[in-house]
Amino acid sequence: MAADFDIQSVDLLKEHALLYLDSDNKVCLDRERGFLASLGRFFYSMVGVRDYRLEKIVSCFGSSWQGICEGETGKKNLEYLCGKVAKGCGIDEVTFEKIVLAEQLLKAPLEKEKRALAESFFQMLSESSALQTQLGSFQAKLCTVPEGSSLEAVLERAHYTHRWSELGLDISLFNNDYEGAKFLIQSRLIYQITGFQNSTLGGQNSHQIKTDLEGGMLIKKQGSYVAVSELIRKMEFDTARDELKTKGSEHEYWNYLSPDGLVAVDRWLHPEFVPVEKLSPAEMGNLSLHAKQFFPDGKEPPSEFPRDAVIQIFTNPRQVLPFEEFPLISRLAAAYPMHAAIRIITRDGDVYSTGFGADVEEY
Repeated sequence: MAADFDIQSVDLLKEHALLYLDSDNKVCLDRERGFLASLGRFFYSMVGVRDYRLEKIVSCFGSSWQGICEGETGKKNLEYLCGKVAKGCGIDEVTFEKIVLAEQLLKAPLEKEKRALAESFFQMLSESSALQTQLGSFQAKLCTVPEGSSLEAVLERAHYTHRWSELGLDISLFNNDYEGAKFLIQSRLIYQITGFQNSTLGGQNSHQIKTDLEGGMLIKKQGSYVAVSELIRKMEFDTARDELKTKGSEHEYWNYLSPDGLVAVDRWLHPEFVPVEKLSPAEMGNLSLHAKQFFPDGKEPPSEFPRDAVIQIFTNPRQVLPFEEFPLISRLAAAYPMHAAIRIITRDGDVYSTGFGADVEEY
């Protein structure tokens, strides 16, 4: 960065000075006052001699940003300039202070009161599309400096906060172990866990997300609880196969099934058809009674084989078109294909589930 002053020693807030880029792309101070000074700035801007756009000025700090932030005055100056850019994006001073707190929380622990403020801001941001748009515009104007990456991380956490909240999960779990929560969402494990929590009467207890003494999340793996932080170290999500895999391994893939949690079962190529859930005798009894309602005229057809298993064909509806509730669109949405699959529940309560699909290459 070229400048005609030292940003680490000149306090811009006290100076009440403006910054501009001259024709040599050097950052300069404008200490002029009064009506004529305002006319001069307008003229210089029109003829292209000076550029007073703050986002462009801030972007000029570029690689010098970290060095400037080492000094207290320089750090205050950059925060002051970022606040001005934020104001131009419709972000008021109070909200900007909360954004700064949110950035600090992502970098280092905060004292209890400040942490609570930052976490409440993330919750508010996750629920406000208007504020997300403003923050996205703010981030775009600072994309060439480290502050832009910090703002991107703030938006990312707000996104995951929304995903966590819409599942009805305890937000304290999320806030106490954000990296663990992010991993569970990115790997889609959280959707499998919550699915099993709500599949059976004992699901909430059997697939409970627990915590250690530091607030780190624990989930089931092969029948025992392990720290999510350990999974982060040892596993990664394979986006091509849509599966969790062991780092450095070409063949060890994992799936979350009930009741053991994470097990080494490849969803595509596992050689054995394994059950995904276990129903209690009471649940199996109720299901059998329900299934018998589908016999013709309520009578069980004659057969030499006992009819003690249940086959279900089910669909997974999802919104594929905007405004699907609108009458003219609802018929179109109803005709749109949805994912369908089969469940087979044997008399001992073992639940087997398979989709209408092929192997991963054909998929």
